[in-house]
Amino acid sequence: MTYKALLFDLDMTLMDFRRTEAEAVGSMFRRFGIAPSEANFAAYRGANEACWRAVETGELTVGALKERRIRLFLEGIGGDTGLTAAMADFEIAELGKGRHLMPGALEALERLSGRYKIAIASNGIADVQRERIWKGPLARFVDRAYVSEELGVAKPDAAFFAPAIRDYGLPLCMIGDNADSDIRGALGAGLDAIWLTQSGMEPPAGARRAASLEEVAEMLM
Repeated sequence: MTYKALLFDLDMTLMDFRRTEAEAVGSMFRRFGIAPSEANFAAYRGANEACWRAVETGELTVGALKERRIRLFLEGIGGDTGLTAAMADFEIAELGKGRHLMPGALEALERLSGRYKIAIASNGIADVQRERIWKGPLARFVDRAYVSEELGVAKPDAAFFAPAIRDYGLPLCMIGDNADSDIRGALGAGLDAIWLTQSGMEPPAGARRAASLEEVAEMLM
């Protein structure tokens, strides 16, 4: 099938957010005098993941998440919650510096961009994602970027995908690593979907599965 465009999730699909996050949080710990222990990193990850789950269920906005995750982290380790706003601002600036790519990302986009329009569809913080997309190595391939904070709605809500459908029309294909927000969300909005996973699990009904970006490119060329 020839698609009007391909929508790629950003984090852990095209860009390695785990490396970016580890570097940014480590810098934040050093800046604010927090021990860079595994326990503190785990406490941060727990607070962050809980907040993103709340965003995906519509219980929390991305704007509120920025400080909520820092406050939850500080409360969890008995830290000074008076630092919440300053730490949140510092973290956002550091996260925006991340340029780490997933294996095969540039090669896959090089192939696919000759045939399809490429767009980013990301649950994320607008300032962070736009720095990483438009000032990084992906920029030359990307036609548009859809970021949940700017849209006011997050994947898997079908409303997240409505602007892409309006801009490109159907059929569209979503490629992402999250079976719920990326894949089930896209399918529910009427898109095709490819689940990028090495888990060996069966994809959600109606979706295809690929183990690598190289395999995604092979499937779509």
